[in-house]
Amino acid sequence: MNEPLGHVRFTPDTLHDIRPVTKSVVGLLYGIALADGRVPKPHEPPLRNFPEYPDLAADPGAPR
Repeated sequence: MNEPLGHVRFTPDTLHDIRPVTKSVVGLLYGIALADGRVPKPHEPPLRNFPEYPDLAADPGAPR
């Protein structure tokens, strides 16, 4: 663990772990969309933005 890899040769076939980059790009895009008013704020309940699915917001303990 945390041992040097030596010289790594990068070629078109070299695999890279892109998960950290993906999180950053998604965060950037969300911030841009939020500034444009295209997405809800992080603290808003998500189901409020999907009125076409009222059954998802229904109380599961209530009779149907």
